[in-house]
Amino acid sequence: MDLPNPAAPLRSNRRLARGRMLSSGQLRRLAAVLNSATSRQRDAADAFWPMLRTGCRSGEILRLRWDEIRKDKLALRRTKTGPREVNLSDAAIQCLDRLRKQRRSSYVFPAQRTKKPHRTSIDHAWQTFKHLAGLPDGIRLHDLRHTYASHAIMSGETLHMTGKLLGHKSPDSTERYAHLDASYLAKAADKVASKVDGLLGG
Repeated sequence: MDLPNPAAPLRSNRRLARGRMLSSGQLRRLAAVLNSATSRQRDAADAFWPMLRTGCRSGEILRLRWDEIRKDKLALRRTKTGPREVNLSDAAIQCLDRLRKQRRSSYVFPAQRTKKPHRTSIDHAWQTFKHLAGLPDGIRLHDLRHTYASHAIMSGETLHMTGKLLGHKSPDSTERYAHLDASYLAKAADKVASKVDGLLGG
């Protein structure tokens, strides 16, 4: 008699392999495209900078209100995991200060041609900018967040700290970056071992 497989209801985490990271060259090309955006593209282009510099989801940035912006952080009321604070780098602060000078709504990115109070999508703009920057078709808008997280880990941050930066409530959400963490851990181990071997006269 065949018994049911107890693991059948379990699904592997397919999200682990989905994220892609933009290389330094790809980031530079994207930045050049955003900086040279036409006046018609400018409003959409401006939304990409806070995403790139904070690792926030596109929806978190698009519905950002001016009263959620503090001196050096964002106090987001609505995110996928609930209210959270996001620390701002000097570059992110300067970006938002520039946008504040042209403020025309309680939202940082007000809607242009709809009755919505704020932009709800920059997907079309992303396809345009991605093409102009020569990025692979498979690169998704969400990969800007993956890129931020990947560079956090490559700069020495732990998975735990990276999860905090991204606003993950569960460590499982950050596990998709474990391959990066492991590779840099291996490099660190080699570096330490080499140092010790030198001291031991090996």
